Amino acid sequence: PLETVVEGVTGFLVEPTAEAFAAAMTELIRNEAQAVEMGKAGRKRVAERFSFDVFGNKLNEVIVDLVAGKADADPRKKKAQ
Repeated sequence: PLETVVEGVTGFLVEPTAEAFAAAMTELIRNEAQAVEMGKAGRKRVAERFSFDVFGNKLNEVIVDLVAGKADADPRKKKAQ
């Protein structure tokens, strides 16, 4: 979730404990407007960054770069930098 959740915008990033999770859920239950806005923002973020079309376009870019012989085309190397 670290790449999909923007803290306070599309959700909450909390410690992996029952107490932290319960506190975040309580916040959303108490603030329905915030929950709705986070839901909308989350849906938008997923559509913009993780949809099939976006994945396909990124994959195509990597393949084109690899075929063209670009040394930095390997996405694993970009993450490590």
